[in-house]
Amino acid sequence: MAPEAPTAAFFAAFLGSVLMIAAGLVILAGGNGAVPASWALGATATQLGGVGMTAGIGVLAAGFLLHENRSFRREIGGAIIVLSAGSVFGGAGFWIGMALGIVGGVLAIVRPTRPLIAGPTPP
Repeated sequence: MAPEAPTAAFFAAFLGSVLMIAAGLVILAGGNGAVPASWALGATATQLGGVGMTAGIGVLAAGFLLHENRSFRREIGGAIIVLSAGSVFGGAGFWIGMALGIVGGVLAIVRPTRPLIAGPTPP
């Protein structure tokens, strides 16, 4: 039996990445007025928007890699968690994107990709 694709993890990571990219675009389009705390971080809106978009694109790529390459699901799930947590500096995907990315990474690590099959019963 072929292993099942981690679809719940993929969809959570996909939706999170779309929101991260959208938040990065909103920050880029709004300028420094969109990020009131950008002066406290010592960064411009362009830098923060770039971080958000980069994290979103990274999570999107890792999500597709997770869907195609099931054997490295734990490593890819860890990368999704790290990139999603790093997106906090770039808008965090309106916070729900970061949360969906972390949930997707955790699901990739925790959920088995094969259905559990009961073995023979002991005598």
